[in-house]
Amino acid sequence: MDMAYSTSRHHTKQHARLSKYFYLVVAGVVLFLVMVNLSSSKAPSGLNKDDLDLDDLPDELDYHIDTIQWRLPGNWMQKGESTLDNSMLGDQFQPVTAVVYDKKNVDDETLFEYLDGLLAYPFFREIVVYQPLRTSLPVVDKNGQIIASRTHQTTSGTVMELTTRSSATIKLLLSRGHAIDEMKTLSRYTLCASLATHEACFFQDVSTAAQPPLDGLYLNYMRYPQLVHALVPAEHYVDVHRWRFLRYDLNMHTGYTDVAYGVLAAKWRCQHFLTQLGKSGLGKDRLDMADAYFGIWTNQYPWVLVYAGDNVLAKGADAADDDHASLTSDPHFTGSVRRVIYDAIRRLQRALQADTTDSPKDYIEREAAMPPVLQRDTKAIGRRALLSTNIPLTMQTPQGVPWHWKSHEFDATRYKNPKDWDQLFVDQLPQGTSSSSSALEPDAAELALISRQWTAYGYHLAVDGVHDSCWQTTANKDDYFGLITMGNRVPASLELITDTPIKPGMFAISVLHQSQWVECSVKATQATDKGVAWEVSCPGIDDDYIHAVRWTFKNDYYPKVMNVCGFVVNALSV
Repeated sequence: MDMAYSTSRHHTKQHARLSKYFYLVVAGVVLFLVMVNLSSSKAPSGLNKDDLDLDDLPDELDYHIDTIQWRLPGNWMQKGESTLDNSMLGDQFQPVTAVVYDKKNVDDETLFEYLDGLLAYPFFREIVVYQPLRTSLPVVDKNGQIIASRTHQTTSGTVMELTTRSSATIKLLLSRGHAIDEMKTLSRYTLCASLATHEACFFQDVSTAAQPPLDGLYLNYMRYPQLVHALVPAEHYVDVHRWRFLRYDLNMHTGYTDVAYGVLAAKWRCQHFLTQLGKSGLGKDRLDMADAYFGIWTNQYPWVLVYAGDNVLAKGADAADDDHASLTSDPHFTGSVRRVIYDAIRRLQRALQADTTDSPKDYIEREAAMPPVLQRDTKAIGRRALLSTNIPLTMQTPQGVPWHWKSHEFDATRYKNPKDWDQLFVDQLPQGTSSSSSALEPDAAELALISRQWTAYGYHLAVDGVHDSCWQTTANKDDYFGLITMGNRVPASLELITDTPIKPGMFAISVLHQSQWVECSVKATQATDKGVAWEVSCPGIDDDYIHAVRWTFKNDYYPKVMNVCGFVVNALSV
Protein backbone atom coordinates (compact mmCIF):
# COMPACT_ATOMS: atom_id res chain seq x y z
CA MET A 1 0.00 0.00 0.00
CA ASP A 2 1.21 3.58 -0.51
CA MET A 3 2.87 4.44 2.77
CA ALA A 4 3.11 8.19 2.32
CA TYR A 5 1.80 9.65 5.55
CA SER A 6 -1.52 11.40 5.36
CA THR A 7 -3.48 12.60 8.36
CA SER A 8 -6.78 11.20 9.53
CA ARG A 9 -8.14 14.71 8.87
CA HIS A 10 -7.78 13.98 5.16
CA HIS A 11 -10.07 10.99 5.51
CA THR A 12 -12.62 12.63 7.73
CA LYS A 13 -13.06 15.54 5.33
CA GLN A 14 -14.09 12.98 2.76
CA HIS A 15 -16.47 11.45 5.28
CA ALA A 16 -18.28 14.68 5.99
CA ARG A 17 -21.91 15.05 7.02
CA LEU A 18 -23.39 13.03 9.85
CA SER A 19 -20.68 10.45 10.45
CA LYS A 20 -17.67 12.77 10.48
CA TYR A 21 -17.48 13.10 14.28
CA PHE A 22 -17.86 9.40 14.83
CA TYR A 23 -15.18 8.48 12.32
CA LEU A 24 -12.75 11.17 13.53
CA VAL A 25 -12.99 10.16 17.18
CA VAL A 26 -12.89 6.42 16.51
CA ALA A 27 -10.10 6.49 13.96
CA GLY A 28 -8.03 8.97 15.95
CA VAL A 29 -8.28 7.12 19.24
CA VAL A 30 -7.74 3.71 17.68
CA LEU A 31 -4.83 4.96 15.58
CA PHE A 32 -3.13 6.41 18.67
CA LEU A 33 -3.68 3.29 20.81
CA VAL A 34 -2.57 0.88 18.11
CA MET A 35 0.53 2.87 17.23
CA VAL A 36 1.54 2.96 20.89
CA ASN A 37 1.03 -0.78 21.22
CA LEU A 38 2.82 -1.65 18.01
CA SER A 39 5.60 0.90 17.80
CA SER A 40 7.95 -1.17 19.91
CA SER A 41 7.25 -4.47 18.18
CA LYS A 42 9.95 -6.04 16.10
CA ALA A 43 9.15 -7.48 12.71
CA PRO A 44 9.35 -11.26 12.54
CA SER A 45 11.81 -13.05 10.34
CA GLY A 46 11.12 -13.37 6.64
CA LEU A 47 9.70 -16.21 4.60
CA ASN A 48 11.92 -18.47 2.58
CA LYS A 49 10.64 -20.52 -0.30
CA ASP A 50 11.58 -23.71 1.51
CA ASP A 51 9.42 -22.69 4.48
CA LEU A 52 6.36 -23.66 2.46
CA ASP A 53 7.78 -26.98 1.30
CA LEU A 54 5.79 -29.76 2.94
CA ASP A 55 8.94 -31.90 3.09
CA ASP A 56 10.42 -29.41 5.57
CA LEU A 57 7.34 -29.15 7.79
CA PRO A 58 6.41 -31.39 10.72
CA ASP A 59 4.78 -34.65 9.68
CA GLU A 60 1.69 -33.90 11.74
CA LEU A 61 -0.10 -30.62 12.21
CA ASP A 62 -0.79 -29.65 15.82
CA TYR A 63 -4.59 -29.61 15.82
CA HIS A 64 -4.84 -27.31 18.87
CA ILE A 65 -8.07 -29.00 19.81
CA ASP A 66 -7.46 -30.86 23.07
CA THR A 67 -7.97 -27.84 25.32
CA ILE A 68 -11.10 -26.52 23.59
CA GLN A 69 -13.25 -29.61 23.30
CA TRP A 70 -16.70 -29.54 24.79
CA ARG A 71 -18.59 -32.51 26.13
CA LEU A 72 -22.05 -32.69 24.67
CA PRO A 73 -25.23 -34.26 26.02
CA GLY A 74 -26.59 -37.25 24.21
CA ASN A 75 -29.55 -35.31 22.79
CA TRP A 76 -27.53 -32.38 21.43
CA MET A 77 -28.75 -32.88 17.85
CA GLN A 78 -32.32 -32.13 18.98
CA LYS A 79 -31.42 -28.83 20.65
CA GLY A 80 -31.35 -26.62 17.56
CA GLU A 81 -28.66 -25.23 15.28
CA SER A 82 -25.98 -24.76 17.92
CA THR A 83 -24.20 -27.67 19.56
CA LEU A 84 -23.31 -25.46 22.52
CA ASP A 85 -25.22 -23.92 25.37
CA ASN A 86 -24.18 -21.41 28.03
CA SER A 87 -23.39 -24.09 30.59
CA MET A 88 -20.62 -25.44 28.35
CA LEU A 89 -18.78 -22.16 27.98
CA GLY A 90 -15.78 -22.08 30.30
CA ASP A 91 -12.52 -20.22 30.59
CA GLN A 92 -11.20 -21.71 27.35
CA PHE A 93 -14.09 -20.27 25.33
CA GLN A 94 -13.75 -16.76 23.97
CA PRO A 95 -16.91 -14.62 23.75
CA VAL A 96 -17.48 -12.90 20.43
CA THR A 97 -18.92 -9.54 19.31
CA ALA A 98 -20.90 -9.88 16.07
CA VAL A 99 -20.76 -6.76 13.87
CA VAL A 100 -23.41 -7.13 11.17
CA TYR A 101 -24.07 -4.83 8.25
CA ASP A 102 -27.64 -4.39 6.98
CA LYS A 103 -26.92 -3.12 3.50
CA LYS A 104 -30.39 -4.13 2.23
CA ASN A 105 -32.46 -2.28 4.88
CA VAL A 106 -34.48 -5.40 5.70
CA ASP A 107 -37.84 -5.13 7.45
CA ASP A 108 -38.21 -5.55 11.22
CA GLU A 109 -39.41 -9.15 11.04
CA THR A 110 -36.50 -10.20 8.85
CA LEU A 111 -34.02 -8.38 11.06
CA PHE A 112 -35.15 -10.07 14.27
CA GLU A 113 -35.36 -13.50 12.61
CA TYR A 114 -31.74 -13.02 11.59
CA LEU A 115 -30.73 -11.86 15.08
CA ASP A 116 -32.52 -14.84 16.64
CA GLY A 117 -30.39 -17.06 14.42
CA LEU A 118 -27.21 -15.47 15.78
CA LEU A 119 -28.43 -15.66 19.37
CA ALA A 120 -28.78 -19.43 18.99
CA TYR A 121 -24.98 -19.48 19.24
CA PRO A 122 -24.07 -18.72 22.86
CA PHE A 123 -20.58 -17.45 22.05
CA PHE A 124 -22.17 -14.30 20.55
CA ARG A 125 -22.42 -12.24 23.74
CA GLU A 126 -22.79 -8.93 21.91
CA ILE A 127 -24.25 -7.97 18.53
CA VAL A 128 -23.74 -4.56 16.90
CA VAL A 129 -26.04 -3.83 13.95
CA TYR A 130 -25.10 -1.11 11.46
CA GLN A 131 -28.17 0.00 9.44
CA PRO A 132 -27.20 3.10 7.45
CA LEU A 133 -30.36 3.12 5.30
CA ARG A 134 -32.85 3.11 8.18
CA THR A 135 -34.75 6.26 9.13
CA SER A 136 -36.46 4.86 12.24
CA LEU A 137 -35.72 2.35 14.96
CA PRO A 138 -37.33 -1.09 14.64
CA VAL A 139 -40.37 -2.12 16.63
CA VAL A 140 -39.22 -4.64 19.24
CA ASP A 141 -41.31 -7.70 20.07
CA LYS A 142 -40.51 -8.58 23.70
CA ASN A 143 -42.31 -11.92 23.51
CA GLY A 144 -39.26 -13.56 21.98
CA GLN A 145 -35.55 -13.30 22.84
CA ILE A 146 -35.73 -9.61 23.80
CA ILE A 147 -36.66 -8.78 27.41
CA ALA A 148 -35.64 -5.11 27.73
CA SER A 149 -34.68 -2.12 25.59
CA ARG A 150 -33.41 1.41 26.02
CA THR A 151 -32.17 4.16 23.72
CA HIS A 152 -29.57 6.87 24.12
CA GLN A 153 -28.00 9.54 21.94
CA THR A 154 -24.39 9.74 20.73
CA THR A 155 -22.59 12.27 18.55
CA SER A 156 -23.24 10.05 15.53
CA GLY A 157 -26.90 9.21 16.17
CA THR A 158 -29.18 7.01 18.26
CA VAL A 159 -28.26 3.69 19.82
CA MET A 160 -30.95 1.21 20.84
CA GLU A 161 -29.64 -1.37 23.32
CA LEU A 162 -31.56 -4.63 23.71
CA THR A 163 -31.08 -7.18 26.46
CA THR A 164 -31.85 -10.82 25.68
CA ARG A 165 -32.95 -13.79 27.76
CA SER A 166 -29.45 -15.24 27.39
CA SER A 167 -27.94 -11.98 28.76
CA ALA A 168 -26.42 -11.12 25.39
CA THR A 169 -26.57 -7.46 24.31
CA ILE A 170 -27.73 -6.09 20.95
CA LYS A 171 -26.86 -2.54 19.85
CA LEU A 172 -28.80 -1.06 16.90
CA LEU A 173 -27.28 2.10 15.42
CA LEU A 174 -29.43 4.78 13.78
CA SER A 175 -27.79 7.87 12.26
CA ARG A 176 -30.03 10.64 13.63
CA GLY A 177 -33.05 9.50 11.65
CA HIS A 178 -31.40 10.17 8.30
CA ALA A 179 -30.73 7.50 5.72
CA ILE A 180 -26.99 7.50 4.99
CA ASP A 181 -24.48 4.97 3.75
CA GLU A 182 -21.42 6.91 4.74
CA MET A 183 -18.79 4.38 5.71
CA LYS A 184 -20.14 1.27 3.97
CA THR A 185 -17.95 -1.75 4.72
CA LEU A 186 -15.44 0.38 6.64
CA SER A 187 -18.10 0.44 9.36
CA ARG A 188 -17.30 -3.20 10.25
CA TYR A 189 -13.78 -2.41 11.35
CA THR A 190 -14.40 0.93 13.05
CA LEU A 191 -17.27 -0.56 15.06
CA CYS A 192 -15.24 -3.62 16.06
CA ALA A 193 -12.27 -1.47 17.08
CA SER A 194 -14.33 1.11 18.98
CA LEU A 195 -17.49 -0.57 20.31
CA ALA A 196 -16.72 -4.28 20.65
CA THR A 197 -16.53 -5.43 24.26
CA HIS A 198 -14.83 -8.70 23.39
CA GLU A 199 -11.51 -9.54 21.74
CA ALA A 200 -12.96 -11.43 18.78
CA CYS A 201 -15.30 -9.98 16.14
CA PHE A 202 -17.61 -11.78 13.74
CA PHE A 203 -18.57 -9.99 10.52
CA GLN A 204 -21.51 -10.78 8.26
CA ASP A 205 -24.16 -9.09 6.16
CA VAL A 206 -27.75 -9.34 7.41
CA SER A 207 -29.36 -12.02 5.26
CA THR A 208 -32.54 -14.00 4.73
CA ALA A 209 -30.52 -16.94 3.44
CA ALA A 210 -30.02 -19.99 5.63
CA GLN A 211 -27.30 -19.24 8.20
CA PRO A 212 -24.10 -21.19 7.49
CA PRO A 213 -22.91 -23.49 10.31
CA LEU A 214 -21.15 -21.15 12.73
CA ASP A 215 -20.16 -23.64 15.45
CA GLY A 216 -17.49 -25.09 13.17
CA LEU A 217 -16.21 -21.64 12.20
CA TYR A 218 -15.94 -20.75 15.89
CA LEU A 219 -14.13 -24.00 16.69
CA ASN A 220 -11.62 -23.42 13.88
CA TYR A 221 -11.03 -19.85 15.06
CA MET A 222 -10.43 -21.01 18.63
CA ARG A 223 -7.76 -23.39 17.32
CA TYR A 224 -5.84 -20.62 15.52
CA PRO A 225 -7.09 -17.17 16.62
CA GLN A 226 -4.16 -15.34 15.00
CA LEU A 227 -5.68 -15.99 11.56
CA VAL A 228 -8.73 -14.62 9.78
CA HIS A 229 -11.28 -17.43 9.39
CA ALA A 230 -13.88 -17.11 6.65
CA LEU A 231 -16.92 -18.95 5.36
CA VAL A 232 -17.47 -19.06 1.64
CA PRO A 233 -20.28 -20.74 -0.33
CA ALA A 234 -19.29 -23.46 -2.75
CA GLU A 235 -19.99 -21.14 -5.69
CA HIS A 236 -17.06 -18.94 -4.68
CA TYR A 237 -14.51 -21.43 -3.39
CA VAL A 238 -12.51 -21.86 -6.60
CA ASP A 239 -12.48 -18.11 -7.17
CA VAL A 240 -11.09 -17.46 -3.68
CA HIS A 241 -8.22 -19.84 -4.47
CA ARG A 242 -7.45 -17.93 -7.65
CA TRP A 243 -7.27 -14.68 -5.69
CA ARG A 244 -4.36 -15.75 -3.51
CA PHE A 245 -1.08 -13.89 -3.94
CA LEU A 246 2.45 -15.07 -3.27
CA ARG A 247 5.93 -13.54 -3.63
CA TYR A 248 8.73 -15.43 -1.89
CA ASP A 249 11.29 -12.64 -2.22
CA LEU A 250 8.92 -10.07 -0.65
CA ASN A 251 7.40 -12.32 2.06
CA MET A 252 4.00 -11.86 0.42
CA HIS A 253 1.43 -14.53 1.31
CA THR A 254 -2.11 -13.24 1.28
CA GLY A 255 -5.53 -13.62 -0.27
CA TYR A 256 -9.01 -12.21 -0.71
CA THR A 257 -12.24 -13.49 0.80
CA ASP A 258 -15.77 -12.11 0.83
CA VAL A 259 -16.62 -10.89 4.34
CA ALA A 260 -20.38 -10.89 3.67
CA TYR A 261 -20.86 -14.61 4.35
CA GLY A 262 -19.16 -14.74 7.74
CA VAL A 263 -15.66 -13.96 9.04
CA LEU A 264 -14.11 -14.32 12.50
CA ALA A 265 -11.08 -12.17 13.30
CA ALA A 266 -9.31 -10.80 16.34
CA LYS A 267 -10.22 -7.27 17.42
CA TRP A 268 -6.55 -6.28 17.31
CA ARG A 269 -6.54 -7.02 13.56
CA CYS A 270 -9.22 -4.37 13.06
CA GLN A 271 -7.23 -1.87 15.10
CA HIS A 272 -4.14 -2.79 13.09
CA PHE A 273 -6.10 -2.31 9.85
CA LEU A 274 -7.25 1.19 10.86
CA THR A 275 -3.61 2.08 11.46
CA GLN A 276 -2.77 0.89 7.95
CA LEU A 277 -5.64 2.94 6.52
CA GLY A 278 -4.46 6.00 8.40
CA LYS A 279 -1.14 5.79 6.55
CA SER A 280 -2.43 4.71 3.15
CA GLY A 281 -3.84 7.90 1.62
CA LEU A 282 -6.89 6.05 0.30
CA GLY A 283 -9.74 8.20 -0.97
CA LYS A 284 -13.39 7.78 0.04
CA ASP A 285 -14.22 5.62 -2.97
CA ARG A 286 -11.62 3.11 -1.79
CA LEU A 287 -12.51 3.37 1.91
CA ASP A 288 -16.10 2.49 1.02
CA MET A 289 -14.76 -0.90 -0.14
CA ALA A 290 -12.61 -1.58 2.89
CA ASP A 291 -13.42 -5.31 2.86
CA ALA A 292 -11.04 -5.90 -0.03
CA TYR A 293 -8.16 -4.19 1.75
CA PHE A 294 -8.75 -5.80 5.14
CA GLY A 295 -8.08 -9.38 4.11
CA ILE A 296 -5.23 -8.67 1.72
CA TRP A 297 -3.40 -6.25 4.03
CA THR A 298 -3.16 -8.85 6.79
CA ASN A 299 -0.54 -10.39 4.48
CA GLN A 300 -1.80 -13.78 5.68
CA TYR A 301 -3.84 -16.32 3.79
CA PRO A 302 -7.32 -16.42 5.32
CA TRP A 303 -8.43 -19.85 6.50
CA VAL A 304 -11.37 -20.43 4.18
CA LEU A 305 -14.05 -23.03 4.95
CA VAL A 306 -16.47 -23.95 2.18
CA TYR A 307 -20.10 -24.74 2.93
CA ALA A 308 -23.13 -25.88 0.96
CA GLY A 309 -25.91 -23.34 1.18
CA ASP A 310 -28.07 -20.66 -0.34
CA ASN A 311 -25.80 -18.06 -1.91
CA VAL A 312 -28.50 -15.35 -2.13
CA LEU A 313 -27.50 -12.67 0.37
CA ALA A 314 -30.95 -11.17 0.72
CA LYS A 315 -34.27 -11.98 -0.94
CA GLY A 316 -36.07 -9.00 -2.35
CA ALA A 317 -36.69 -7.09 -5.54
CA ASP A 318 -33.04 -7.31 -6.58
CA ALA A 319 -32.27 -10.77 -5.17
CA ALA A 320 -31.35 -12.07 -8.60
CA ASP A 321 -28.45 -9.62 -8.71
CA ASP A 322 -26.85 -11.48 -5.81
CA ASP A 323 -27.58 -15.01 -7.03
CA HIS A 324 -24.50 -15.87 -9.01
CA ALA A 325 -22.46 -18.95 -9.74
CA SER A 326 -19.05 -17.36 -9.49
CA LEU A 327 -17.26 -14.18 -8.48
CA THR A 328 -16.33 -13.94 -12.13
CA SER A 329 -19.96 -13.54 -13.18
CA ASP A 330 -21.10 -11.56 -10.13
CA PRO A 331 -22.12 -8.05 -11.24
CA HIS A 332 -21.00 -6.72 -7.85
CA PHE A 333 -17.54 -8.22 -8.33
CA THR A 334 -16.54 -7.89 -11.96
CA GLY A 335 -16.51 -4.10 -11.84
CA SER A 336 -15.20 -1.82 -9.13
CA VAL A 337 -14.74 -4.44 -6.41
CA ARG A 338 -12.46 -6.52 -8.59
CA ARG A 339 -10.37 -3.47 -9.40
CA VAL A 340 -10.12 -2.59 -5.71
CA ILE A 341 -8.85 -6.09 -4.90
CA TYR A 342 -6.14 -5.57 -7.50
CA ASP A 343 -5.39 -2.12 -6.05
CA ALA A 344 -5.00 -3.64 -2.58
CA ILE A 345 -2.47 -6.24 -3.70
CA ARG A 346 -0.60 -3.71 -5.84
CA ARG A 347 -0.23 -1.39 -2.86
CA LEU A 348 0.86 -4.28 -0.66
CA GLN A 349 3.60 -5.21 -3.12
CA ARG A 350 4.77 -1.60 -3.25
CA ALA A 351 4.97 -1.39 0.55
CA LEU A 352 6.87 -4.68 0.88
CA GLN A 353 9.35 -3.53 -1.74
CA ALA A 354 9.80 -0.15 -0.03
CA ASP A 355 10.91 -1.57 3.34
CA THR A 356 13.07 -4.68 3.38
CA THR A 357 14.71 -3.93 6.73
CA ASP A 358 14.61 -6.25 9.72
CA SER A 359 12.32 -3.79 11.55
CA PRO A 360 9.79 -2.44 9.03
CA LYS A 361 7.62 0.49 10.09
CA ASP A 362 4.68 -0.17 7.80
CA TYR A 363 2.62 -2.42 10.15
CA ILE A 364 2.65 -5.29 7.65
CA GLU A 365 3.38 -8.78 8.91
CA ARG A 366 6.27 -10.51 7.14
CA GLU A 367 6.27 -13.92 8.78
CA ALA A 368 3.73 -16.44 7.50
CA ALA A 369 1.38 -17.44 10.32
CA MET A 370 1.19 -21.08 11.27
CA PRO A 371 -0.04 -23.39 10.06
CA PRO A 372 1.04 -22.64 6.48
CA VAL A 373 -1.69 -22.86 3.91
CA LEU A 374 -0.44 -26.21 2.62
CA GLN A 375 -1.06 -27.79 6.03
CA ARG A 376 -4.49 -26.31 6.68
CA ASP A 377 -6.36 -29.55 6.24
CA THR A 378 -9.75 -28.36 7.54
CA LYS A 379 -11.54 -27.62 4.28
CA ALA A 380 -15.33 -27.74 4.63
CA ILE A 381 -17.96 -27.12 7.26
CA GLY A 382 -21.24 -28.92 7.88
CA ARG A 383 -23.95 -28.75 10.54
CA ARG A 384 -22.32 -31.44 12.66
CA ALA A 385 -18.67 -31.68 11.63
CA LEU A 386 -15.72 -30.22 9.77
CA LEU A 387 -14.12 -32.12 6.88
CA SER A 388 -10.36 -32.51 7.18
CA THR A 389 -8.23 -33.76 4.30
CA ASN A 390 -4.76 -33.32 2.83
CA ILE A 391 -6.13 -33.88 -0.68
CA PRO A 392 -5.75 -30.60 -2.57
CA LEU A 393 -8.46 -28.75 -4.44
CA THR A 394 -9.07 -31.01 -7.44
CA MET A 395 -11.18 -30.03 -10.42
CA GLN A 396 -12.34 -32.07 -13.36
CA THR A 397 -12.69 -31.48 -17.05
CA PRO A 398 -16.10 -32.02 -18.65
CA GLN A 399 -14.69 -35.44 -19.61
CA GLY A 400 -14.01 -36.27 -15.94
CA VAL A 401 -10.21 -35.90 -16.00
CA PRO A 402 -8.88 -34.46 -12.69
CA TRP A 403 -6.53 -31.48 -12.71
CA HIS A 404 -5.20 -28.75 -10.37
CA TRP A 405 -4.41 -25.04 -10.56
CA LYS A 406 -0.73 -24.20 -10.77
CA SER A 407 0.29 -21.38 -8.44
CA HIS A 408 2.03 -18.24 -9.71
CA GLU A 409 4.05 -15.55 -7.99
CA PHE A 410 2.42 -12.13 -8.22
CA ASP A 411 4.14 -9.15 -9.84
CA ALA A 412 2.18 -5.96 -10.46
CA THR A 413 4.59 -4.90 -13.19
CA ARG A 414 3.78 -8.08 -15.11
CA TYR A 415 0.09 -8.48 -14.30
CA LYS A 416 -1.14 -4.94 -14.79
CA ASN A 417 -4.86 -5.50 -14.18
CA PRO A 418 -7.27 -8.17 -12.90
CA LYS A 419 -7.80 -9.59 -16.36
CA ASP A 420 -4.08 -10.31 -16.73
CA TRP A 421 -4.16 -12.31 -13.49
CA ASP A 422 -7.30 -14.21 -14.53
CA GLN A 423 -5.66 -15.07 -17.83
CA LEU A 424 -3.06 -17.16 -15.98
CA PHE A 425 -5.83 -19.49 -14.87
CA VAL A 426 -7.80 -19.36 -18.10
CA ASP A 427 -4.67 -20.58 -19.88
CA GLN A 428 -4.58 -23.62 -17.58
CA LEU A 429 -8.14 -24.71 -18.35
CA PRO A 430 -8.26 -28.01 -20.22
CA GLN A 431 -9.75 -28.09 -23.67
CA GLY A 432 -13.50 -28.51 -23.72
CA THR A 433 -14.13 -26.23 -20.75
CA SER A 434 -15.60 -23.32 -22.69
CA SER A 435 -19.31 -22.51 -22.62
CA SER A 436 -20.28 -20.93 -25.91
CA SER A 437 -23.88 -20.43 -24.82
CA SER A 438 -22.93 -18.06 -21.99
CA ALA A 439 -23.60 -14.34 -22.31
CA LEU A 440 -20.34 -13.65 -20.45
CA GLU A 441 -17.00 -13.01 -22.08
CA PRO A 442 -15.45 -16.36 -23.11
CA ASP A 443 -12.77 -16.28 -20.38
CA ALA A 444 -15.27 -15.40 -17.66
CA ALA A 445 -17.65 -18.08 -18.92
CA GLU A 446 -14.94 -20.73 -18.67
CA LEU A 447 -13.99 -19.74 -15.13
CA ALA A 448 -17.66 -19.61 -14.11
CA LEU A 449 -18.15 -23.12 -15.51
CA ILE A 450 -15.28 -24.42 -13.35
CA SER A 451 -16.98 -22.90 -10.28
CA ARG A 452 -20.30 -24.55 -11.18
CA GLN A 453 -18.57 -27.89 -11.59
CA TRP A 454 -16.89 -27.54 -8.19
CA THR A 455 -20.27 -26.74 -6.64
CA ALA A 456 -21.50 -30.09 -7.97
CA TYR A 457 -18.65 -32.27 -6.61
CA GLY A 458 -16.59 -30.29 -4.05
CA TYR A 459 -15.46 -30.84 -0.44
CA HIS A 460 -18.69 -29.44 1.02
CA LEU A 461 -20.76 -32.35 -0.27
CA ALA A 462 -19.00 -34.79 2.07
CA VAL A 463 -20.40 -33.06 5.18
CA ASP A 464 -23.65 -31.47 3.96
CA GLY A 465 -25.79 -34.19 5.59
CA VAL A 466 -27.24 -35.24 2.23
CA HIS A 467 -25.97 -38.71 1.35
CA ASP A 468 -26.90 -38.63 -2.33
CA SER A 469 -24.54 -35.70 -3.00
CA CYS A 470 -20.85 -36.55 -3.06
CA TRP A 471 -17.38 -35.05 -3.00
CA GLN A 472 -15.54 -36.51 -5.98
CA THR A 473 -11.81 -36.86 -5.43
CA THR A 474 -8.67 -38.65 -6.45
CA ALA A 475 -6.50 -40.29 -3.81
CA ASN A 476 -2.94 -41.54 -3.52
CA LYS A 477 -1.08 -43.45 -0.85
CA ASP A 478 -0.96 -41.52 2.48
CA ASP A 479 -3.75 -39.19 1.43
CA TYR A 480 -6.46 -38.95 4.06
CA PHE A 481 -9.87 -37.55 4.82
CA GLY A 482 -11.74 -37.39 8.09
CA LEU A 483 -13.89 -35.43 10.49
CA ILE A 484 -13.52 -32.99 13.35
CA THR A 485 -16.82 -33.38 15.17
CA MET A 486 -18.58 -31.05 17.56
CA GLY A 487 -18.63 -33.73 20.22
CA ASN A 488 -18.48 -37.52 20.23
CA ARG A 489 -17.24 -40.47 22.25
CA VAL A 490 -14.53 -42.94 21.24
CA PRO A 491 -15.74 -44.41 17.93
CA ALA A 492 -16.76 -48.04 18.06
CA SER A 493 -18.53 -48.10 14.70
CA LEU A 494 -17.79 -46.12 11.56
CA GLU A 495 -19.46 -45.96 8.19
CA LEU A 496 -18.28 -44.32 4.99
CA ILE A 497 -21.14 -43.39 2.67
CA THR A 498 -19.95 -44.00 -0.90
CA ASP A 499 -21.09 -45.61 -4.14
CA THR A 500 -17.56 -46.46 -5.32
CA PRO A 501 -15.76 -49.74 -4.57
CA ILE A 502 -13.92 -50.06 -1.25
CA LYS A 503 -11.51 -52.96 -0.84
CA PRO A 504 -10.86 -54.61 2.55
CA GLY A 505 -7.80 -53.11 4.20
CA MET A 506 -7.80 -50.05 1.95
CA PHE A 507 -7.69 -47.62 4.89
CA ALA A 508 -5.84 -47.16 8.16
CA ILE A 509 -8.36 -45.70 10.62
CA SER A 510 -7.08 -43.48 13.43
CA VAL A 511 -8.36 -41.04 16.05
CA LEU A 512 -6.73 -37.97 17.60
CA HIS A 513 -6.01 -38.45 21.31
CA GLN A 514 -3.93 -36.04 23.37
CA SER A 515 -2.50 -34.46 20.19
CA GLN A 516 -1.39 -37.83 18.81
CA TRP A 517 -2.97 -39.94 16.10
CA VAL A 518 -3.74 -43.42 17.45
CA GLU A 519 -4.42 -46.14 14.88
CA CYS A 520 -7.46 -48.25 15.66
CA SER A 521 -7.69 -51.96 15.01
CA VAL A 522 -10.50 -53.13 12.73
CA LYS A 523 -12.54 -55.93 14.27
CA ALA A 524 -14.99 -56.32 11.38
CA THR A 525 -15.75 -54.82 7.98
CA GLN A 526 -18.97 -55.17 6.05
CA ALA A 527 -20.66 -53.70 3.01
CA THR A 528 -23.85 -51.74 3.62
CA ASP A 529 -26.56 -50.50 1.30
CA LYS A 530 -24.90 -47.06 1.46
CA GLY A 531 -21.19 -47.91 1.55
CA VAL A 532 -18.93 -49.75 3.96
CA ALA A 533 -18.92 -50.04 7.77
CA TRP A 534 -16.21 -50.91 10.29
CA GLU A 535 -16.22 -52.03 13.88
CA VAL A 536 -13.06 -50.66 15.47
CA SER A 537 -11.18 -50.71 18.75
CA CYS A 538 -8.87 -47.84 19.64
CA PRO A 539 -6.36 -48.97 22.30
CA GLY A 540 -5.46 -46.97 25.37
CA ILE A 541 -8.13 -44.28 25.00
CA ASP A 542 -10.72 -45.56 27.50
CA ASP A 543 -13.73 -43.24 27.74
CA ASP A 544 -12.19 -39.95 26.63
CA TYR A 545 -14.10 -37.78 24.22
CA ILE A 546 -12.67 -37.96 20.71
CA HIS A 547 -13.34 -35.18 18.23
CA ALA A 548 -11.22 -36.17 15.23
CA VAL A 549 -11.16 -39.37 13.16
CA ARG A 550 -9.23 -40.05 9.97
CA TRP A 551 -9.22 -42.56 7.09
CA THR A 552 -5.75 -42.82 5.48
CA PHE A 553 -5.18 -44.56 2.13
CA LYS A 554 -2.66 -47.37 2.37
CA ASN A 555 -2.18 -47.39 -1.41
CA ASP A 556 -3.12 -45.37 -4.46
CA TYR A 557 -6.86 -45.57 -5.11
CA TYR A 558 -8.05 -47.12 -8.37
CA PRO A 559 -10.27 -46.20 -10.14
CA LYS A 560 -8.88 -42.69 -9.74
CA VAL A 561 -12.11 -40.86 -8.83
CA MET A 562 -13.85 -41.70 -5.56
CA ASN A 563 -17.20 -40.44 -4.25
CA VAL A 564 -17.30 -39.48 -0.56
CA CYS A 565 -20.96 -38.85 0.25
CA GLY A 566 -21.03 -38.80 4.05
CA PHE A 567 -19.99 -40.44 7.30
CA VAL A 568 -21.52 -42.11 10.33
CA VAL A 569 -19.49 -42.13 13.57
CA ASN A 570 -21.30 -44.11 16.23
CA ALA A 571 -24.76 -42.49 16.13
CA LEU A 572 -23.55 -39.25 14.54
CA SER A 573 -24.58 -39.02 10.88
CA VAL A 574 -22.79 -36.42 8.79
